Amino acid sequence: MRGNAMQTAEVEANRSLAEKRKRELDAERKCSKELKDALQIAIEDRARILEQYADLEEKHVQLLERHRKIHDGIDVKNATSEAGVRSAESKLIHTPAAEISALKDENRGLQYQLKDTSEEVQAAGELLVRLKEAEEGVATAQ
Repeated sequence: MRGNAMQTAEVEANRSLAEKRKRELDAERKCSKELKDALQIAIEDRARILEQYADLEEKHVQLLERHRKIHDGIDVKNATSEAGVRSAESKLIHTPAAEISALKDENRGLQYQLKDTSEEVQAAGELLVRLKEAEEGVATAQ
């Protein structure tokens, strides 16, 4: 009888340990799935941010080209002023001042957007690294 009671206690202890291990494994699987989902979201967000960054860079390049063309126009205006040209053509050359002001404002706005996007890309990269480290930690724990 005593041996039977010991066997029952041992079986019960093993069952309890198995249930505990199963709960731990289920918790680790849930955590792993959550990490995988978070990693996927971070990857998608990073891709979106990189697309925005590329769009901003393209706009910035276009703005720089417009800026260069305007400066070329200003150089022509200055040359005509120095040469003493006063005609309808000269008036057309003087009109870019308002456009320059608008372009400067647009340039400032794009620079702020570029800076914000750059910071978002940096933050997303750091998040990606932390998620990868956490995923490796879960893999090691398993």
